[in-house]
Amino acid sequence: MKEYFPERKAVRVVEPRRIITSSIDRRMNSKRRILIALLCILIAAALASASYCVKRAYLLRQRALQEQLSTSQQESAAAFRTEQAHVKIQQSLRAKLAASEQIAEKRSAELRAKQDQIRAFATRTVKHYSKLADELVADPAMVREVLISSKQVADQHGLPSGDISRRLERLPTRHSVAANSHVFVSDVVEDNSTIRATLTIEDSKGHFLHGVTRGDVEVVNIGRRLHAISFHQTRRAVSHHEIALLLDTSGSTNGAPHEAVKMAAIQLVRHLANPNRMRVWKFADTVEPLSPWSIDAELHEQAINQLTSGGGTALYQAVQTASDSLNTRQGERAIVLFTDGKNSGAPASIESTLEHCRQRAIPIHVVMLETQETDERLLQSVAKVTGGTFYRASNPSQLTNQFAEVALSFQQPCYQLLIHEPVEPGSLTIQVTDLKPVSLLPPK
Repeated sequence: MKEYFPERKAVRVVEPRRIITSSIDRRMNSKRRILIALLCILIAAALASASYCVKRAYLLRQRALQEQLSTSQQESAAAFRTEQAHVKIQQSLRAKLAASEQIAEKRSAELRAKQDQIRAFATRTVKHYSKLADELVADPAMVREVLISSKQVADQHGLPSGDISRRLERLPTRHSVAANSHVFVSDVVEDNSTIRATLTIEDSKGHFLHGVTRGDVEVVNIGRRLHAISFHQTRRAVSHHEIALLLDTSGSTNGAPHEAVKMAAIQLVRHLANPNRMRVWKFADTVEPLSPWSIDAELHEQAINQLTSGGGTALYQAVQTASDSLNTRQGERAIVLFTDGKNSGAPASIESTLEHCRQRAIPIHVVMLETQETDERLLQSVAKVTGGTFYRASNPSQLTNQFAEVALSFQQPCYQLLIHEPVEPGSLTIQVTDLKPVSLLPPK
């Protein structure tokens, strides 16, 4: 290299000393420059490669994002289509629901109409059952069945049933009869399509069972239950009696007692005469017969209506006279004695007469009108010794009832059965509670 020496001017410029390098340094510098160039090339290549990779990654990322976007768009489109389908389904379901609601409302209206019809029919049925129960009043068992059916219908359809329950409570309860009891049927008579029968119901000891009612009885004709029947307890004559009626007409019976005795005695002969044979005596100072032995109640009634009062009380003589008269009669015999006082005539004792009555089974049934003169202990002894009964009347108004009780002494309790509806030829049976059925008429 040339050394350049500028021209000197006013300012002197001094250039740095040239460094003179050797060929080796020059070669080293050349290699360095080559290396630096290669390094730059490598750096540029690396930068280019990195840029390419970044660009490539960016492109791949962009492509992935585009694919995701496309997928999202497709999914959105599918979701939109699904939503549209759901909307259509919802609209269809709403339409169907509205139609179903209309149908349900129509069905409900029809059902309410049917229920109203059924309720109206049930109401008519309950009224019909009530009317039927009124018509079947003679058959309490059937009435109970009808009322129970009526109550079931009323309860099932929500109708008031209080009146039905009260009617059921008022019905007679079924009588309880021991299983070893027996039913005896007698005097079965058919008259103008009406059948009459007398029933006796006894327990295992032969005692009569009271209290059996219509509701305890069922009458069946060839398998058909009869309803038009009546059943009640009554009495009937056990057997034919010869009855002497002794009436105290002493002076102490004047007035109300005398009239009360006449009325009570008339009722007695109406109950007992026919089939029983009777004879009436009055006693005061003496004993007088008023009628002959007869079953004619009117004959005895006429004699009693002619009674007058006055005098003493020939009590013992009256009993003796009646006893002697009965001694000649056949069959069952008895004395009915009314008095309000004590014996005031001969004989002085009655023991022999009472012994005579006891030995000959002549009971004396005593009706005593209570007064200050009455010898109650004696009259009780008269009834007890002879096997009779004793009744006390504290005032004249009770005499009718006491004489009626005496009449019952000559009768046996029984039940009267009446069938008021036509009966087909064939078996006819009656069943009392759960006892074995008994035939009323033999099969024809």
